[in-house]
This record gives sequence, structure tokens and C-alpha cells, in this order.
Amino acid sequence: MGNISVENIIAETKIAEGLNVEEVAKNLPDVRYDPSNYPGIAMGVASNNIAYIILESGKILCAGGKNMREIRRCIGEVVRTLKQKGFNVKKGDKPKITSFTVSTDINSEIDLYKLNEEMDNIRYNPDELPAAVYSEDDKFVALIFRSGKIVCTGPGDRKMMENFIKEIVKKIKEVE
Repeated sequence: MGNISVENIIAETKIAEGLNVEEVAKNLPDVRYDPSNYPGIAMGVASNNIAYIILESGKILCAGGKNMREIRRCIGEVVRTLKQKGFNVKKGDKPKITSFTVSTDINSEIDLYKLNEEMDNIRYNPDELPAAVYSEDDKFVALIFRSGKIVCTGPGDRKMMENFIKEIVKKIKEVE
């Protein structure tokens, strides 16, 4: 198995007790706000390609970071921008990870049909997706590609996801 790489972290924190997202949307450039579609403002921070959603509750959701330092730095950028525009916001509490995505490559091809037949908790339909989908406890999900690439997502932290991906690789090797 190759290295385990962090692909994406989704985290959240509260930066205000409440925000008038319509006012925020009017005062910030390059945001997407369509309350008929979603009750928050979607925006990105150009310095690192992290996307944010700001909600009326004052909560901010961040996606796209590869580590918590990036997430914290970008929350800081959003807070500074909002303060400059006159909004009453704060740095926020320590961001809480809500989803973590990692990947690895086992450096050999995987017979997805055989996995589908012999492994529990797996679905493979090549007409729908070019990967087998393995799920555990409806929390952790892995996409297993014929090329040997495996992408896993779930709640928790890096250690939990590394353990999950190692367990999947072990199960694949037992079937192969």
C-alpha cells in the first residue's frame, strides 16, 4: 500500500451568534446566495481554494482543506473580511471536523467483480459508477477503483480514517 494522503477536510465553527446572510451577500464580492436553493452563502477563499458556507446561525462550514492549519487560517481570512465590512463576528471556537477524506493506492489492479461477490458491505455496478462502494456502519464509505486507488470518507480524524483504509486494504488482500 502506498502513502495515505489527506484529500479533504470538512470542518465547522461558530463565528457569530447570528448573521443576516442577505446583508452579508450584498456586501461581499464573488459569493453565491440563493435562499430558495440553500439558506447560506457559498464562497471561496482564493489563497487556498477552500470553499465556505456561512449560515444565518453564525456557523461557518469549510471544505477543501488538507489540514487544520489551512482551515483555521482561512476561517481567519473570512472573519477579517467580514469585520472589515462591519459585521460583528469573532474568530470562533476550535473548528470541529465533520468529515475527513483520505486516499491511497495499493499499486495493483483490483478485481471489483470478485470483491462484490466475496466481501460484505460492498456494492459494484459498473453502469452506475466505475468503483465499488464499501460502507461500514453507514458512517464510513470507500470507493475502490480497479486501478488500485481507494478513496475513503467519514466522520472523525486522520487516525480513524487511516485505520479504516488499512482495514479495507486488508480485506481486499484477503479476497485477492
